[in-house]
Amino acid sequence: MNKITHFIVHSKVATAIAALLCIGVWIQTIVQSGSGEVLSYLNLLLYLIFGVLMGSYSERSTTSSRRSPFPTTLFYMCCAINPQLATWQEGTLCLMLMVAAYHILATTYRERTAMGSYFAAFASVGIASIFTPQLLYLAPILILCCGFMQSLHVRTAIASLLGVIVPYWVAFCILFLTDNTHLGQSFVDRLIVGSSYATDSLLVPIREGDTLAVPMIAVQWGWVILLTIPAIVHHTLSGTTKVKTRAIHNMQIGHMTTLLIGMMILPSLYGTMQPTLITLTASIGYGIFVAENKGRGRNIWLITLLIIWLLILSLNVWNSFSTF
Repeated sequence: MNKITHFIVHSKVATAIAALLCIGVWIQTIVQSGSGEVLSYLNLLLYLIFGVLMGSYSERSTTSSRRSPFPTTLFYMCCAINPQLATWQEGTLCLMLMVAAYHILATTYRERTAMGSYFAAFASVGIASIFTPQLLYLAPILILCCGFMQSLHVRTAIASLLGVIVPYWVAFCILFLTDNTHLGQSFVDRLIVGSSYATDSLLVPIREGDTLAVPMIAVQWGWVILLTIPAIVHHTLSGTTKVKTRAIHNMQIGHMTTLLIGMMILPSLYGTMQPTLITLTASIGYGIFVAENKGRGRNIWLITLLIIWLLILSLNVWNSFSTF
């Protein structure tokens, strides 16, 4: 069991296998959708590149003496069981904007004069909220979660709020100068009108001719919870984590929790913010498995998660072929 878990956590071959499985599932989804194939393949390429870059960034902040490609592996695993991402173009753009915000915020630890960084970071969040209007409701909570960085005070909070607002001023000025202010009504409608979750289901065969329909969203969120809760507990109890790394992870945990609860209350957030959620899941979930002191319980848990992931992936593929 130790050899299997070591291979999964520390081998780049495991990362390549996860990436290939993700590519296979996404290409199958793109072919079946039959629309926007060029953009979808570009979307897939962007996710592959982003996974590599995320793994490189996570390696620099890990507390383990051994570098591990496991964050990238987890990211591709999360993508593989979210084939809907293959056609979510706005979600990809929001992911890049949110990651840019996290990258900027990570440099503000105990920086008392970080107003410019907070302004730039939440300007990115403001741009993302143009594509996902109801993200505005979560913006104040996302700002408060930055308190873990010990650089949030009155001036940085005001700078954050200004950063969120500025993209809207720019957008309004453009619409006003082009005499298209009526287009703002569509944004207001998306901001106040409710929506419902996608009805996609994962069909689980029970016996010959009978299947059980499980909502896809429940399966995907179940995977997120099973992966991150033990990691959060480990992170909370660990006394060996670097202070700055702990602060960054606390902020990420706060933002992930905010997004998850926000998606439960506001279903319209699910489509575009799901890529950001799985990125935070991979960034937070890998820590427990690359720690120096690993017990048998963690190995068993990793194998259990792998079995669950393979089961979900197999059912996704089976469901896809059954539609032909």
